[in-house]
Amino acid sequence: MSKFLDKVLVPWTASRVERVEGNEYLPRVGPALIVPNHISYFDPIILYGYLAKLTGRKTHFLSLTAYWKFPGANTIARWIQPAFLDKRRPAAALDIMKRFLERGEMCAIYPEGSRNPGPELLKGKTGAARLALWTHVPVIPAGIIGPATRSATVAWKKFLLNEKFRIRFGKPLDFSPYHNQPITKDLLYSATRVIMKAVGSLCEKSYLF
Repeated sequence: MSKFLDKVLVPWTASRVERVEGNEYLPRVGPALIVPNHISYFDPIILYGYLAKLTGRKTHFLSLTAYWKFPGANTIARWIQPAFLDKRRPAAALDIMKRFLERGEMCAIYPEGSRNPGPELLKGKTGAARLALWTHVPVIPAGIIGPATRSATVAWKKFLLNEKFRIRFGKPLDFSPYHNQPITKDLLYSATRVIMKAVGSLCEKSYLF
């Protein structure tokens, strides 16, 4: 089934991307953490398909368990292998992502934590910064521009109408000044601000925190 999904869904979802900048920043081997903004139910699927088509690699996304209550969810989960986030135990999902990165795999986490069609980025959560400081892997900011909505119904309509997405990948962020320091709340907030400012510049949204 996974081979079928690779042959069918990867090109189908990747075809929804009309323009991409910054492909040169995406590694073909080795660990990397992609940190995009979040505008729709479909941008994780679009991003997964595009990254798979370009790099030939699987990207592990952090995803809320509550979103996986639809027919075929188990099949898709076995295909993309997300790290499931239970809000009662958020640290467990970060531990899974950390292990993926330590094995040299590619992961993606949405620091906004929720779909946001608005003109400003939401306050960034610190999970992406924590992973960056734990693992020292390349952190690649990404800006997604396209059909934005919080509604699943509207997202489906826009997807089926073939509305297109644009993706901009940025240069890997340099967190070396943060290395060898105790990971405190202040350090995490500072690193998160670096991430969110970079994401905002790529998706053309301001970050006010």
